Amino acid sequence: MVDTEKLAEVANRINQKSDDLQTTLQKIQDKINGLNIGLEVWLSNPILSRETPSIVTDRRCTLDVYLGYAKTFSGWGLVSQEKVYSQSLGDDDEWIHDSCNEAQPLLKSSRAIRIAALKHLQELIDEIVRSAENSINEIEKAKLLADEM
Repeated sequence: MVDTEKLAEVANRINQKSDDLQTTLQKIQDKINGLNIGLEVWLSNPILSRETPSIVTDRRCTLDVYLGYAKTFSGWGLVSQEKVYSQSLGDDDEWIHDSCNEAQPLLKSSRAIRIAALKHLQELIDEIVRSAENSINEIEKAKLLADEM
């Protein structure tokens, strides 16, 4: 007999925690947005990766999900983007970027993506800091060049 009582109990718990997750991500996003950094930043490694069926029989495909901070149709915020890569069977080296979806707000992403993003938020914040520092340096160099002219 199937234990639907246990399933109902765990479903209730995950739904409650998902509400907490949404609140937490919104709080982090609001804090970053309040700083008005205005720089698009992406982590270079996917936060999720899974094999996916290929319509071509001699290829293997993966669906990778990337985490970033960017501007979308709803404004600046934490975002996710799915990209599909394929590789010929027997070729262990070359992966080809096949397609990608538009970046979407992380708060509108699937629960699995939002949960996976949690482990990478500090890394993303660190990358935003690096990007801002690099931008500051480039602006200062351009100012020096303009002053020398």
